[in-house]
Amino acid sequence: MQKPIYTGAKKEILKKIFRRRSITRAELSASLGLSVLTVSKAVSSLIEDGIVKEGDVMESSGGRRPTCLSIDPSYAKIVAIDIGSYSFKIGVVSLDGSVVEHQTILNDSLPAPAPTRTHEEIEALIQTYIDRYSYEKLLGIGIGVSGVVNHISRKVVFAPNITGIDPDIARRLEQRFHLPVALDSSARCMALAEKTFGDPEQASNFMFVSIGNGVGAALVVDSQLLMGAQGFSGELGHLKVGGDDILCSCGNRGCLELYITIPMIVQKVVEELSAANIFSLLKQSPEHLQNIKIADIVEAYENGDKTAIRVIQNAASKLGFALSLAVNLVNPKRIVLGGGLPKVFPKIADITERYVLENSLTPCVQDLSISLPSFQDDSSIVGSATQFIIQVFD
Repeated sequence: MQKPIYTGAKKEILKKIFRRRSITRAELSASLGLSVLTVSKAVSSLIEDGIVKEGDVMESSGGRRPTCLSIDPSYAKIVAIDIGSYSFKIGVVSLDGSVVEHQTILNDSLPAPAPTRTHEEIEALIQTYIDRYSYEKLLGIGIGVSGVVNHISRKVVFAPNITGIDPDIARRLEQRFHLPVALDSSARCMALAEKTFGDPEQASNFMFVSIGNGVGAALVVDSQLLMGAQGFSGELGHLKVGGDDILCSCGNRGCLELYITIPMIVQKVVEELSAANIFSLLKQSPEHLQNIKIADIVEAYENGDKTAIRVIQNAASKLGFALSLAVNLVNPKRIVLGGGLPKVFPKIADITERYVLENSLTPCVQDLSISLPSFQDDSSIVGSATQFIIQVFD
């Protein structure tokens, strides 16, 4: 379907309804400085178009009871995809950011780099959703990739933790399905979701950090997503925080990704337990040691295992140091930690916060909070779709 285009009062009213989630005609008139008649005519037209709907009837202090207005989620849908090293996610998201349905396909070939779905598999999955919802209801296909993405050329530049991904996946899918395709990094997509659908009081200046098999970040400054001159901002994972003993996939040494990612935490625990004759809840047998998962390390941490505590604390200190550099540079009000590691180990936010406070300039952290995403499970899918949603309402 064609993206709806509105101008004048209709545009401002639609934006206000979207941002407020639920609002009455009287509130629209007061907040936008428009006459009741202008608002009434515009709203009637938007309802007739199907993009706005009437909902709950409010209590009245006298006269006719006001009716709340909201975005009609059935108006349009977006096929949303998130391509990571640990999983491939695909689903359908409505115009109001609600996830209609989605599925997660786990990668069997771990540790990274792990192969993503083949071209044929991806196209077959997309076709399933197109058949189910029809072209007439779809705004486009939104894609987030765990890697370095040039959102201007819509090309995947560098994705060391994923094999088999087509750098020109956006152009190929656009030609195949004749639908618009938007492409960006997973971290920036998740930041878009947080900015658009998270707490509006926390949405103007924040940093989103995604930690899983890699590290990606996105900065929102004065309500604008910071892209950079070539569109490569947010490569927090490649800040140097360690020595020159370990080579990173980017070609440099001592990068943050070598310490805080899930594979590196697991590797460090295995190395320490294999090299020393020390007691650990994780050291049941040599076979078990080679099959340790991050969930095992988290459980051991919770039960006071010294090796698990030492490795996680060291990783958090590296992350805290990197974040303190960003805090001193751009002074965010909030840092959001998302991705696979915070999902399985939410306490990483509290542990990291201590190191950020220790290494940052005091005035820069007076109002700083470090927390988890507003919607942990669906942030990547919603973020991929938000690339299209903001085009309608911005």
